[in-house]
Amino acid sequence: MNLEKNKWIVFPKKHESKISPKKVLICFAHSGGGASVYHHWEKLLSPEIEIWRVQLPGREERWDERLERSMPELIAKICDGLTLSLRNIHIPYLFFGHSLGSLVTFETARELRRRNMKLPQQLIVSGREAPQCPDPDPPIRDLPEKEFLIELRKYEGTPESFFQDPDLIKFFLPILRADFTLGETYQYRDEPPLDCPLTVYGSVADPNLTTEGLRAWEKQTTNDFQLRMFEGHHFYLHERQPIFFQTLAKDCLKY
Repeated sequence: MNLEKNKWIVFPKKHESKISPKKVLICFAHSGGGASVYHHWEKLLSPEIEIWRVQLPGREERWDERLERSMPELIAKICDGLTLSLRNIHIPYLFFGHSLGSLVTFETARELRRRNMKLPQQLIVSGREAPQCPDPDPPIRDLPEKEFLIELRKYEGTPESFFQDPDLIKFFLPILRADFTLGETYQYRDEPPLDCPLTVYGSVADPNLTTEGLRAWEKQTTNDFQLRMFEGHHFYLHERQPIFFQTLAKDCLKY
């Protein structure tokens, strides 16, 4: 596939393969994450699935750009950035998002629909209850640093070395606060459900999820709905890699 330069997308490296991709999987990261969190997926998923990684401003090679704190503004800019690349896709594409990335995935799909753009063949959302469900937890985005880091630890996805490194904390704290602001100030707007299949991934030991909240995603589609539960915590996709990637590949190629 001929891929043009686009600061919003990290495209896969060119490599020789006898297998042509059948699907493009466009991935959105969790709070604090950049496109690099998905860098190894090309090797772990089927060669029939091409990975495009969305890169938001203020991180990695876009570190010098302003961080976004408004979900509507971010979604509009993402869709502006994706437009040309999506028009050049000649095979079906899908969205995947984890945690905050699930909300971004969902709202991006709805904004593309408003723009009469070609929509993803399927949405796969992970680690986040349905967007219409109110968040029962108090906001943490403006907590003092010590208290904020205590709350961050509860997600069990950040290496302990991070909490012991003042330089890392200083660098990533603004990114984390901005991303938590995106999630905590998000306001759901009632719109007709999407007409693409919607698959939801959750984990049984994630304290931020309920089965009811995950099943509530079903109201956001008129098409097929699947809920898949994995062992593990909020970042189960790192803890249960073999079964996770086996399931994801199967779901991506299902339709």
